[in-house]
Amino acid sequence: GEFPLRGIDITAGRLQLLGTGFADARLVATPAAGGTRLRFEAAAVAGELHLPQDPRAPVVGTFERVYWQGPDPATAFSASPAPTAPAGRDATDPAKVPPLQLDIADFRFGDLALGRLALRTRPTADGLRIDQLQAVAPKQRIEATGTWSGGSAGRTRLDMRAQSRDF
Repeated sequence: GEFPLRGIDITAGRLQLLGTGFADARLVATPAAGGTRLRFEAAAVAGELHLPQDPRAPVVGTFERVYWQGPDPATAFSASPAPTAPAGRDATDPAKVPPLQLDIADFRFGDLALGRLALRTRPTADGLRIDQLQAVAPKQRIEATGTWSGGSAGRTRLDMRAQSRDF
């Protein structure tokens, strides 16, 4: 007979995800209604992600914390030219990114504590619509909507509003 996979439990000294690494991480994957449930546990990330079988359904994530160690925020938006995709490899096509519904109770980007983060996106014919990107902390609030279109003339447009009591 068949032996269906009941789960995967991985412990890694470093888990590399979407451009950042998480030290001493555990990833548990189990079947869930309509998809797969991923549970992440590490000092810098804790939460769950539901990956649906239906590619039109949203990827839903609820995290207690995500401490993202991306590029240095002081230089992330410099006037340097944007890196290009390696030869033979296409850049990410935003039209192929599934809809996202992410909620993070404690989001940090490098040394910036951005607080509670919510992200809602949906695909469009030529890319991705950002319906909500919101970060709320005791001393600031950041809200953005926009689009990310692909193709050879890919571009991102964000309408952003920020409020701060400690600028």
